[in-house]
Amino acid sequence: MLRVFATALILAALSSAAMAKESDKPELLAVMFYADWCGSCKILDPEVTKARSDADLDNQPVVFVRLDLTDATTRYQSGLLASSLGLEEVFADYGSATGFMLLVDADSKAVLATLKKSMDAAAIADQIQGSIKAAS
Repeated sequence: MLRVFATALILAALSSAAMAKESDKPELLAVMFYADWCGSCKILDPEVTKARSDADLDNQPVVFVRLDLTDATTRYQSGLLASSLGLEEVFADYGSATGFMLLVDADSKAVLATLKKSMDAAAIADQIQGSIKAAS
C-alpha cells in the first residue's frame, strides 16, 4: 500500500512539473528594433523599461528581445537571433527600420501591436498586457 501511495505521489509531482513547464511558455514576444544612433529608440527604450518595472511585466509570459541594427555586425547577429526565435519573416518585413517595438504572438508569430516613441510607460504596459491576453 505504501508503494502505491509513493508511486501516486511521484506521478502527481511529475504531472505538476510538466504543467509548470507548459505554463512557463511565453505567450508574447516584445521585439525592439533598436540602434544606438536612433533618436526614437532613445525615447522609447526608457519608457519600455519603466513599463516593465511599474507593471511587473518581467514576471508575465512575455520575452523582451532587442534586435540591434546599429551596424552590419549587430544587424547580422540580430538576424540570427530572429531566426532562432522563428521571426525570420518579421525581421525581413521590419528589419530595415528602428525606433519601435512589435508585440508578436509567440505561437503564430502574428504581429499584434506596434509600440512607438509617442507612448508613455502606462500605455506601453496596457498594450503589452492586452497583447498577452490576446495571445493566450
